[in-house]
Amino acid sequence: RDIKLRDAKKMYYLIRPIFEALEEAHKYTIHRDIKPANIMLDNNDNIYLMDFGIATVIKGSQIQDVIKKRRKIVGTPSYMSPEQIKGVEDIDNRSDIYSMGVVYYELLTNQKPSKDNIILASYFNESVTPLLDSIILKMLASKPNERYSSCSEIINDMDLLFSGALEVENKRTTKKPHSINYNNFVLVSEGYFHRGSGIESKID
Repeated sequence: RDIKLRDAKKMYYLIRPIFEALEEAHKYTIHRDIKPANIMLDNNDNIYLMDFGIATVIKGSQIQDVIKKRRKIVGTPSYMSPEQIKGVEDIDNRSDIYSMGVVYYELLTNQKPSKDNIILASYFNESVTPLLDSIILKMLASKPNERYSSCSEIINDMDLLFSGALEVENKRTTKKPHSINYNNFVLVSEGYFHRGSGIESKID
């Protein structure tokens, strides 16, 4: 029911334990396949991060990371970070952070963000504030060095935001109106008529 309502605060606290789990896991490994299918919820609303089958080998292990060694591209494309898609050998925890950004964005909007021009989550969901938009965009930054460096940083910012410790102007973002060139208009009794064709011809 909560997922259908897509309330930003409830959705965050639903997946907050996953951020905590990743913060611990990232001391040793990178998951490499964060997606909703690998996040399970039991009957008591406990949430679990599953399937470390293609995770990087634990640091210090004598086992070779065959996937990294052979530079294989593994994961689920729509949730993979840009560097993971490119097959960059030394991806780090920020790749998982990108994937979590996709998961959270999808929870809020019922769709995945574009890899290029991301439409703000607030466009689809009124419970998303401008500050939350900026947090999500930081998680989804195309360049790793522009993302959060750890899940603990995300938890800190999100907790402050949803506890009300940060002052946020919760207003819908509006585009600045374009300047009007009245040379493109002719005065008629009904109002101003824009010269054009098709849908561009209209009376304002």
